[in-house]
Amino acid sequence: NIFGRLKFAIAFAVSMFVGAFIYNGFNNPSLYRSNNNGAKIALVSPPDLAPVRPNKSLFKWKCKDECNYYLFEIFDAEGKKVFSRVLRNNSLRNLGDLHLAKGKRYLWQVTAKYINGRAIKSRLNAFVAGE
Repeated sequence: NIFGRLKFAIAFAVSMFVGAFIYNGFNNPSLYRSNNNGAKIALVSPPDLAPVRPNKSLFKWKCKDECNYYLFEIFDAEGKKVFSRVLRNNSLRNLGDLHLAKGKRYLWQVTAKYINGRAIKSRLNAFVAGE
């Protein structure tokens, strides 16, 4: 039946468009994540899914508001925290002697902490551990 096939083709095309829109919206590393009060954080580098060498890496982010300090965190693929550091500036030059399994995917996130107790989290970005 041609009408059944046509309805299926239209539904498939719409679902692909919506899926691509959602994927790009949530996986674009330059997007800011915002909460209800408008404060935003953008993860700048490394880009999503980039290879990262722990001793020669630069993690950088931008925040729309001035905050008291940042909490920088790395999680393994299962969501277990493997690294955490409190920072006053918006970058971390390297991860020191942190041992990450080569070729494994990790996630990083920054939380802006404010003097009034408010905390704003960035989105999670992924990277792949290199040599």
